[in-house]
Amino acid sequence: MGQQQLLLIVLGVIIVGVAVIVGIHLFEANARQSAIDAQTNEVVSIATMAMGYYKKPKAFSGGGSSFEGFTYPFLGDSTNPTGTIFYTDLGIYLFTTNPVNGREQMQIRASNLAYKPYWLIICWVYNTSYIMSVSDQAM
Repeated sequence: MGQQQLLLIVLGVIIVGVAVIVGIHLFEANARQSAIDAQTNEVVSIATMAMGYYKKPKAFSGGGSSFEGFTYPFLGDSTNPTGTIFYTDLGIYLFTTNPVNGREQMQIRASNLAYKPYWLIICWVYNTSYIMSVSDQAM
């Protein structure tokens, strides 16, 4: 009788241990997906503001059919030859503007260095629309 009870206790401890490990992995996956969703929402917000800037005339502090001069109110920004880089709690953002086929466009690249594997969100912003892509790779 004692051997059977000991076996049931060991089996119960193993089941509880496996359940805790599975719970930890589910929590980590949910936290990562939540961070990706938050950064995607931030990129959509930036893209919407960029489209508004593009459409607004220069007389009203807009771009006048150009993305040149678009800024986003982040702290810790710096400009380099490849574009403007912004650092936030959600991650790193890189803005570049270049015309393609005579059509003005802006590209927003966003990545987060807090979760591994890193992800990359790329958003191409045009004057009336944007296209977004999310992949598991770093900038």
